[in-house]
Amino acid sequence: MRLFIGAGLVAIAAAAHACQSATQVTLEISLSGVTCKALLGDVQLFVTGDASESERRANSGSLTTTAQCSNPESRDIGTLVITPGESGKAAVIVVVGIRKDARTCTPLNAYDGCVVARRTLAFREHVSATLPIVIEPACVDIPCSATTTCARGTCITSEVDCNDDGTCASIDERGRDDGGAPIDGATDGVLAEASPDGALDGATDAPTDSDGGPVPGVCPAKCVNPNNAAPVDCQAATSCCQHAALIPASASLACQGEDACRATGIQLCCQGKMGCPVFGEVCCFRFADQQMEPHGTASCVAAAACAGGTVRLCSLNTECENLDCNEWLPFGYTTNLKGCLP
Repeated sequence: MRLFIGAGLVAIAAAAHACQSATQVTLEISLSGVTCKALLGDVQLFVTGDASESERRANSGSLTTTAQCSNPESRDIGTLVITPGESGKAAVIVVVGIRKDARTCTPLNAYDGCVVARRTLAFREHVSATLPIVIEPACVDIPCSATTTCARGTCITSEVDCNDDGTCASIDERGRDDGGAPIDGATDGVLAEASPDGALDGATDAPTDSDGGPVPGVCPAKCVNPNNAAPVDCQAATSCCQHAALIPASASLACQGEDACRATGIQLCCQGKMGCPVFGEVCCFRFADQQMEPHGTASCVAAAACAGGTVRLCSLNTECENLDCNEWLPFGYTTNLKGCLP
């Protein structure tokens, strides 16, 4: 799918002089870690020349356009070519439904159940630039603000800088990988011509410590509360820790240090495959001791490494291959989490 739209909601720009490149930016939108069949509803796109105006339109449902994947097994959503309006700037919002239909997700409900990705940029005259936007399921339920966007569970500035060579990159170092590309960008910078798996070739597994737990600091600071409560945003050297209980209503979530959590609860670095930013990883729970009580760490690892007394956590049946995604009740404990179970 390839669409053309003016960022200032004006008519498409006329063809540039034969000796000059068109002033435009091509947004290449794709998914990380999941395929299109996991999405709920059409992808919603809002493009204006101002961040607050794009947010207002997202709240009122005044769409610029929608997108649908042509192949449910692909991770490619499509491309959108935008041209400048009077401001010479663009503020882009992409809303993707993960737990809820994207059409229901707005600023008013904090984009509940969706991933919202934002980009703000200034056009360069006579430069035809490309900006990859890869949607991270780990960012579901993390709305950020009108001028920020989610990258690996953390809100950073949505501003990107487009250069004369046609590349665009986040101005925040946390929004880039080692190569300088946006952290959620495709590795080869090409989506429309890539194979379904091409955008994430060469991805590596998330680092772990010697006993299989996550390296300190890898866990997102903010997590979805599995107890049907508001998301939790942990500070400093703590992360989300789910405490199972024999009495269902007593299951609770708190912010704790890594060692303390793994001794008494479940360190929640993820709650399902869709929370893992690297393609091919799964959300794997490892028990902290041999007593087989629900104490340990749920972290993103390569699928082959999630074996031998582990439990693969999930949110949808599509994450479980030949198993079902059911309520996980280890030894009678209520966790309010789901696992891939027979």
